[in-house]
Amino acid sequence: MTRGDPVCRREDCSPFDIGLVFNEIHNYSPHQKLEFVENVWKPGELFDFPVSMENGKSRKFVSGWLKRFPWLAYSKYFDGAFCLACVCFGVQCGRNANKLDKLLKSPLTNWTSAASRLTKHSLGNFQQQIARNREILKSLFKTIIFCGKNNIPLSGQRDDDPTNAALTGNFQALLEFRVDSGDQTLQQHLDTAPRNATYISKTIQNEMIETVGAHILNDLSQEIRNSKYFSVMADEAADISNKENVSDIITAAVANLGLKMEDCRGQCYDGAGNMAGRLNGASSLISAEHEKAIYVHCMNHRLNLCIADTCQLPIVRNMMDIVRKISNFFNNSPKLELLYPVTATLEDISLNRNSPGDSTWNPTSRHDAQSLINAINFSFIVSLVIVRHILGLTRPLTVKLQQKAMDLLKAKDELALLKSVLEDMSTDIDNRHHNLYQEAVTIARQVAVQPEMPRIAQRQMHRNNAPAATPEGYFKINLTRVFLDHVLQQLNTRFQDDVFVCYKGISIIPSVLLATDPAWKANVLEFCNHYRQDITNYAGLQAELLLWERLWKGRDNRGDIIPDSLEATMKDIDKDAYVNIYSMLKVLITIPISSASCERSISSLRNLKNYLRNTMTQDRLNGLALMHAHRDMDFDLERIIDLFA
Repeated sequence: MTRGDPVCRREDCSPFDIGLVFNEIHNYSPHQKLEFVENVWKPGELFDFPVSMENGKSRKFVSGWLKRFPWLAYSKYFDGAFCLACVCFGVQCGRNANKLDKLLKSPLTNWTSAASRLTKHSLGNFQQQIARNREILKSLFKTIIFCGKNNIPLSGQRDDDPTNAALTGNFQALLEFRVDSGDQTLQQHLDTAPRNATYISKTIQNEMIETVGAHILNDLSQEIRNSKYFSVMADEAADISNKENVSDIITAAVANLGLKMEDCRGQCYDGAGNMAGRLNGASSLISAEHEKAIYVHCMNHRLNLCIADTCQLPIVRNMMDIVRKISNFFNNSPKLELLYPVTATLEDISLNRNSPGDSTWNPTSRHDAQSLINAINFSFIVSLVIVRHILGLTRPLTVKLQQKAMDLLKAKDELALLKSVLEDMSTDIDNRHHNLYQEAVTIARQVAVQPEMPRIAQRQMHRNNAPAATPEGYFKINLTRVFLDHVLQQLNTRFQDDVFVCYKGISIIPSVLLATDPAWKANVLEFCNHYRQDITNYAGLQAELLLWERLWKGRDNRGDIIPDSLEATMKDIDKDAYVNIYSMLKVLITIPISSASCERSISSLRNLKNYLRNTMTQDRLNGLALMHAHRDMDFDLERIIDLFA
């Protein structure tokens, strides 16, 4: 058999053996080349390299060469070596490629002089040119990523006009800054490269941005695949007219990332009909095909709906409307900023608005100011104080629900805490209302408003009108008690999630287990029965739960710290000993409670595509949005350049 001929059958080789594709890989697409480079076959530590006779001596490939020369790839099919970079990209490099033979057009199979041959190849002009080009691309990509992370526009008015530096954009300005800072490789490139090979045009910018975006998506999707289970969150589907298309788009997006909808364990959307509808909503259509992808109505949206419905009480709605008008009155007129140093109270505003010779006022603003002053009566003040106090109790929950580390148990505990505080206030309403009422009286006295109650009518249809002997009693009956009861009713109605089987699973958390003994086991078994296919060893579940219970009861008796969240439990569990419980925790921690992450992405999008950048193409927008939204991610420039090449 002649050296350089195949030494085994193709069927016995990996599809990523470089010897099988070296003649055709130049026809691959960039994504196919990247896939091959990332998965190229490498012999294991126990691989037995074939021995050949050379000049009467036995010779074979040395595995240490693969570590010494990172660009080297071994082919089992040929028992030969190739230069991975040359095979993938050398054919496209003009006359230099024509001078290459061994390691590119045919395998290196002579092992006697292989070490010197590989060293020479590593130091050759071709390899040096590759290294230099990669350094140039690193400088360009670093600039692209810097702009993307910090939401800095790249293009200027005329980036392709070298005669007018004032019209170039931030990208070229930052490249000049890198040159001034000592980037000699980039400076030499910009000074000597042909006009059509500078790699700074808007077309190349778009390709680089798209490449970085693809790199981010690859890393994110790989992280999801490693975790196996995932959830889907979506928001703002206003551009989609057909409700059924929403589920199709979500399913297609998941498939494009290389994921399987069979591994989807949760959906989280707002309560809009096209997303949450029982018949044609996206959640229903997806759940019909994938029953384990349970739909969770975003808790942030539910809390907002609770507050919005509660604020529809006439006296509260009127107060909110006045507050909004006052806010707009000050925020929308820069002239009124002159009043801030000299007006500490609403009474001062009333006096200053009639100041003669004050050029900051016009007839419209004077009229608006007078209307707002007249609207500030005692009913407004007491409503403002009471509503501010009660809604202020909901703010911590609103903030915590937006945290990335929030899970089902934490959200449930925070909600229970809010309900408990509101119920205590309802129980002690006489004292609580009295304190708030006295605060309102103090504020009213500062602006010369007398405490009084609205007129009592025999028949009143537009506001609560229960009779009372004093203003304090009137507002307790018609405002504080009604508003507080409405808040509690909304919270109890909109957060009835204990019926979901996924909420049964949180009983596996040690703190919940100890608090709900002995009902915890029935809840866990119901959860495991629903997710039976996800349980690694269902037959051994009962024994595992018995050991799990004994473990945490013992640690509780010793006074040890007991995990009180999914995250803490996953850090404390021995996943090799409790494989079934670990599988449960992976499913539970995947189920979302809020779509706040979508809102953060939308905020990034709005910052990107503003009125001055509204002609941005979709591919460019996607890449920049991904960089800005994931600016804390580590970017592997070597992999990005491989993908770009």
